[in-house]
Amino acid sequence: MADKVSWTKALEMNSVNDYSFAVSQFLWSVQMPSLPATKEDIELYYKTIIVAVQKADKETLPHKQFVKHIKPYWTKVVDLSHKTMLNKRSLWILNGKVHDRSDQFFADYKHAKRTFRNEMDKAYNEHIMNIANRMEESIDNDQRYFDSKLTNSANINLVKHEVNKIRLTQKEIKAPINPFEFEEISNICKSLCNNKSTGLDNVSYEHIKYGGKTLQKHLCNLFNLIIQTRYTPLDWKTSVIIPLFKGGNKNKTDPNSYRGISLTSCIAKIFEKSLYPRFDSLHIKFPHQSQMAYQKELSSIHASFNLQEPIRHYIERNSDVIVVLLDSTKAFDTVWHDALLYKLHKYGVTGDLWLLIDEIYSDMRSSVLFNGRLSR
Repeated sequence: MADKVSWTKALEMNSVNDYSFAVSQFLWSVQMPSLPATKEDIELYYKTIIVAVQKADKETLPHKQFVKHIKPYWTKVVDLSHKTMLNKRSLWILNGKVHDRSDQFFADYKHAKRTFRNEMDKAYNEHIMNIANRMEESIDNDQRYFDSKLTNSANINLVKHEVNKIRLTQKEIKAPINPFEFEEISNICKSLCNNKSTGLDNVSYEHIKYGGKTLQKHLCNLFNLIIQTRYTPLDWKTSVIIPLFKGGNKNKTDPNSYRGISLTSCIAKIFEKSLYPRFDSLHIKFPHQSQMAYQKELSSIHASFNLQEPIRHYIERNSDVIVVLLDSTKAFDTVWHDALLYKLHKYGVTGDLWLLIDEIYSDMRSSVLFNGRLSR
């Protein structure tokens, strides 16, 4: 499944029905592991589901043909310089294909080739810079309030000690997670967005969305096994990071000039979507009403409004206004997991749900994909 599926063509050709049937055939005789399931049982069951999806994909779905020059940065200028290069090359071949810089046809071809490469590099850099600039504009600059007291070593050790105590006490609490119903998983699968990036397994939302009831039933079984055993497949803990250049005059050789976009398993994200409604106590107390970032129907515009209104209020009354802005560098890259687990417990997340979150965030790994090469 290295090539990307052409889902538009698959829908037009009705290949999605063939795909759904093939997935069902491959999973028809697959049995859910008996309880109590082991880690090995879950890993094998998950791999079986993935292999069935990949085999059905390969046998039934059309893939996008890679065309060398259909690239988003292939501008008219690049296209013209490419045609000029090909024309000069044809003239050089027709006139004996002489490999001598004193030959006018050879010199013209080499010059046209250099021009083409320069134009393509220029167009590519501009394309990447435009993407980076659009991302910069769309990113919400509002950062959560950060308690500086959490940064001292005494507090770090205290929180770590408290989290270890919570781990021990939660194992003794009989608070199982409510099992998933098939209809619940099916509705989530139907509402999945198209054209989203995949993890290392190359299984997209469309693979699940059009995979049929048999696939979704097995996912429901898998998710229930996970909440019963509090164990997630190892593949869910591995992400691939795509570095995107931030643009501007930043140094391209400096890793800090790139923003890492982390791609994880789509099935893992479906599981998280399914798990989210079970955070009953968290929904009541979190987030704070003044938080705008990552909230539905709210954005940086609302945060800007909340900031400007009190400023105007006090200026109109000839009062001083003190504004303190905090930008947490690489906030998501440096999330303190122990503090996160500690706060979740304080917000009322307990029992198997807390232990499952603890397991999800343990032993996580990442690989970096850059210029077509994957790190280890």
